[in-house]
Amino acid sequence: MPRFSIPSVFIDIVSSYALDASLVKPSPFAVSMLAAKHGVEPSDAVVVGDAENDMQMAIAAGATPIAVLTGHLSAEQATELGIRYIIPDVTHLENILRMT
Repeated sequence: MPRFSIPSVFIDIVSSYALDASLVKPSPFAVSMLAAKHGVEPSDAVVVGDAENDMQMAIAAGATPIAVLTGHLSAEQATELGIRYIIPDVTHLENILRMT
């Protein structure tokens, strides 16, 4: 039996455990790799995250960062990073995706 139940909405999952240490967040590698794999530019992608490293990775890759305040990132920190889209939880994600 699998340890985690992964919803079928995920096409790809990139884990830091599968990467060389130099390629983990905040490196833009994962975003760039996934964008290339799916034939899109990183600037046409969004990164949803709850930590500063997630936001730094998105910015470094040229993707649109969306900060979710249910993790390690505060609204103040997200604002200081220049994040435009800050949501209290993922239930607000659909509204943001319609705007981007």
